[in-house]
Amino acid sequence: MKDIVELSITTKEKIDFIDITDKIEGIVSESGVDTGLCIVYLPHATAGLIVGEFEPNIYKDYKLFYSRLPSLVSNEYMHNQIDNNAEAHLLSSLTGPSKTFIVEDGRLLLGTWQRIILCEFDGPRTRRVLVKVMRS
Repeated sequence: MKDIVELSITTKEKIDFIDITDKIEGIVSESGVDTGLCIVYLPHATAGLIVGEFEPNIYKDYKLFYSRLPSLVSNEYMHNQIDNNAEAHLLSSLTGPSKTFIVEDGRLLLGTWQRIILCEFDGPRTRRVLVKVMRS
């Protein structure tokens, strides 16, 4: 298996949330690593990752929350004078570009309702997701 696996995820809306847990779990399973770490990284400045529950109602809540958050702070962002996506940069800085997970018995060690969610803040776009699974 390659050292780093790259996924391509296409978002459909300006603000969008996609559950990528099954894809990450598949990579961990194929890696053959029994005990170790899995790093998931987005090399993008206007997207991020969160870990949380993911079902239709919380999907709508994520969209509502992240759509409203920028207007609560200001609507006069300086970066919008350059390329009109300051909100996307600010939101991605809150979520962060990466997460690290424990691998135990060849599986991600996640809580019962935890899912790995790609957060799009400047879509629609095609996003790269880099995954590295390491033995400990």
